[in-house]
Amino acid sequence: MYPITSKIIILPNGVDTIKYSQNISIREDYRLINGSENDFIMIFIGHEFERKGLKFIIDSLLYLDKRVKLWVIGGNTSMINQYEQVANKIGVGNRIKFFGYQKCINELLNASDVMVLASNIEPWGLVGLESMATGTPFISTKTHGAKEYLEDGVNGLFIERNDKDIANKVTLIMKDNDLYKQMCKNARKTAELLSWDKITDKYIKIINSISKEKNA
Repeated sequence: MYPITSKIIILPNGVDTIKYSQNISIREDYRLINGSENDFIMIFIGHEFERKGLKFIIDSLLYLDKRVKLWVIGGNTSMINQYEQVANKIGVGNRIKFFGYQKCINELLNASDVMVLASNIEPWGLVGLESMATGTPFISTKTHGAKEYLEDGVNGLFIERNDKDIANKVTLIMKDNDLYKQMCKNARKTAELLSWDKITDKYIKIINSISKEKNA
């Protein structure tokens, strides 16, 4: 973007692959608690509902099988009330659960089947990697951050910022169990490659190389 001649190394945020990890027991417990043992759960996580495209995800429920439910994490009371009205107006309010702010999301990610964001801007999108760390595929618009770690058809899927495309992509993985299972495995592998251990090693190597140059 700029005519900078000095050395530039970009290191992204890492993901805590210990805090965020796959746990079948947690998955079963949380699905039972929320009455979703047989549901296909899409999860949305974020406090900026409009920027992250929650409206498009809610609208996509109109084109999805009735057993597809949406869990929404984040937002304040007024935002939740506003989007509850949106959902009720189109008749899908009974398929959405608003959890509000949650300090720990590992359990909810484990209990979900796919993470969906329809952001118009997403500089990095750490929550996408946290989702992948739990073996939950990430479905996202092709924003700058997501393009760095999401491989279409490998560990998730890219979507357009519209309800029908979201529904089509979710339906695709619902109907192809083999594809879905492979995506789950690949999602975890991707997170492991971007774990804080790996990112920290890169920081150390850079610091050591700078130190050697200066000492020389």
